[in-house]
Amino acid sequence: MSTAAQIFCLAATTNITTLTTAYAHEFYPEDEWRDDLEWGAVELHLAFAEEGNAAESARHLQLATHWARDYIRSGSRIRSIFMT
Repeated sequence: MSTAAQIFCLAATTNITTLTTAYAHEFYPEDEWRDDLEWGAVELHLAFAEEGNAAESARHLQLATHWARDYIRSGSRIRSIFMT
């Protein structure tokens, strides 16, 4: 879990101009990243909780809350690939 948390901390969170994803932009046209960090932090929170690591679980829950608030404040709205 510590490796996953270290990788999570490597995410670029400033001066984002072009989002790089695992899929081609034509297939997955996302330009928002805060929701991804929120989701990742929630998953780390749950995994650390399952391990019984209360301190890391709480830390990642706080990070998830931070990214959720940041996403809401951004005014960004995800464009679904299913919407045309």
